[in-house]
Amino acid sequence: MLDTPAEQGSYHGLLPHHDPLFGFFVADVLPRILDAPVSQPEFEVYALHPAFLVARYHERSSKLDLVCKFYGNKLPSNGSRPEPEYFLRLLEQEYSNMQQIWELGFDRPPYRIVQPLAINPAINFVLVEEFVAGPKLDAFFKVALDDPYSLMLEQRLDDLAGFLAHLHTRSSSDRPLRLEYATGYFGKLIDQLIDRHVLRDQEPQALQALRHTWAQRASLTYGTQALLHGDATPVNFVFGAQHEVVAIDLERVHWGDPYRDVGCVMAEILHTLRLGGQHDRGRALAQRFATTYQQRVQNAAPPQIAQQRLALWTGLTLLRICRNDWLDMLYRRELIQEAWQWLK
Repeated sequence: MLDTPAEQGSYHGLLPHHDPLFGFFVADVLPRILDAPVSQPEFEVYALHPAFLVARYHERSSKLDLVCKFYGNKLPSNGSRPEPEYFLRLLEQEYSNMQQIWELGFDRPPYRIVQPLAINPAINFVLVEEFVAGPKLDAFFKVALDDPYSLMLEQRLDDLAGFLAHLHTRSSSDRPLRLEYATGYFGKLIDQLIDRHVLRDQEPQALQALRHTWAQRASLTYGTQALLHGDATPVNFVFGAQHEVVAIDLERVHWGDPYRDVGCVMAEILHTLRLGGQHDRGRALAQRFATTYQQRVQNAAPPQIAQQRLALWTGLTLLRICRNDWLDMLYRRELIQEAWQWLK
C-alpha cells in the first residue's frame, strides 16, 4: 500500500455539537453534497497539520470526508499576528483560485482539483473542500528509492506532465510574459540565500551577474502567460486509478510562465533522487518529464526557448530548496552547485 495512516490524520475525537463548525457543516456544507439530509450527523476530527492548519472531518453516517483549512492559524513567517484582513485575503484568494480552475473543466478525471465547497471567515477563516484519499507523488519517490527497477515513479510523472500540460493549455492567455517575473524572483532568492548564510565568498556577485545575463535573453518574454499551480511539489498531487491526478493546496495559483511549474517538478526530481543517492536517475527522469510535457502541451515554445526557460526555472527552484534550514549545509552546498549548472 502506498497510502499511509499519516495521510488520514491523527484522531482528535468528535466535533462538539455546540461548535460553530458543526452548525456550518449541517446547515451549509452537507446540503451542497448529499441528496438527503443526515438525521444524526457526527463528525470525527483528524488533524492533518501539527498546528491544526488543516484537518479532516469524517461524517460517520454518510461516510463523507471533508477537509478544512483554517487560515486563522496560518501566521506569517515572522510569527506576528496580522489584522483580520490578512487572513480574509488569503482565504478568498485560494477559494477564488479553486473556483477558477474548477470552471476550466478540472472537475472530473483524469485531471482535476479538489472540489471547493464553502468558506466562512467567521469560523477561524475556514475553507472547506473535499478530501481525496490516495498516494501523493512523494510516496512514488519512496518506492523508486527502495526499488531502482520500479517504473511506478516514471508512470506517475508522465501523468503529472499531462496534468500540467492540460492546465497550461486550458488557461493559455494573450497576456505577455514579463521580464521582471523571472528576474525579480531570481533577485529575491539571492537575497534570501545571503540572509541564511548559504552563499559564500563571491557567489552573491556571481549569481547577480548570471541574473543580469538572463535579463538579456529574449526567451524570457517569448510567449504568453497561463495559470500555474504555483507550488508544484510532491505533496500537492494525489494519484488515483486510470492515470487520475488531483491537485491540492492551490493558494499559490497565479498567472505566469508555464515552464515555471515544469521546472519546479524537475528540481524536485533532481533534489529527491540526489538525496537518495540516485543522482544520475534524477537527471534522466527530469529530462523525461520535460520531454513528456513538451509533447503534450499545446502551442509549446520552440525547443531552444523551452530548454532555456526550463533550465532557468529548474535552477531557481534548486536555489529555493537551498533555503530550507532542515537540510544539511553540505548538501545545500551541493544543490547550489547543481543549480549553477542549470543557470550558467
